[in-house]
Amino acid sequence: MRARKVSKSRNVVKKEKGFFSDKRKVGLIFVGLFLIVLMVGSMLMSSREDDGKEYEYNGYYFIQLEGYWKMVAEDDISLFFLNDPKSLENITVEQVNLMVDKVYLGFKPGEEGFGSQGIQRLGSILSSAVPSVLPACFAEEGCPDLPIVSCGGEDKVIWLKHGEEDKIYNQDNCVILQFKDKEMKIIDLFIYKLLGVM
Repeated sequence: MRARKVSKSRNVVKKEKGFFSDKRKVGLIFVGLFLIVLMVGSMLMSSREDDGKEYEYNGYYFIQLEGYWKMVAEDDISLFFLNDPKSLENITVEQVNLMVDKVYLGFKPGEEGFGSQGIQRLGSILSSAVPSVLPACFAEEGCPDLPIVSCGGEDKVIWLKHGEEDKIYNQDNCVILQFKDKEMKIIDLFIYKLLGVM
């Protein structure tokens, strides 16, 4: 006896694919949304940068960008600062003469650090104005192998010093950059003075 083949007919119902069931289309939607968000975000950021935080000061143009002030000179040279010149106008500054061939960046071992970001910035800017900028100590004890200087000596010394108020003043042969809270404020002011901005 032969077995009879039984054909089972299946009623296969094809489901129509919805728009969101195709993975490729969903991926394209996400890419499109990402690009829209990116464009809108960049428009908002650029409008935030240009919301009145720019001005001209003594022939220099200042623009605030993400917490910094970008200074643009006439010859398109740009420098960045934490403080703009208007915010530093009330700080006392004596006349400083740096028409010398060599200047020392002096510090007191144990009280101040020569490796601070402020000292490094000051040294790099000074090296563009003075042929030789060298580190030095005010005291021999605790000083690494560096020259020992004093304000009463013959050498010109710049001293970044913590004090009771923000000011720049001369004491014998020292130019003292005294800061109360933030050293970068007094350093920015000194650099503005060196560059002739203020």
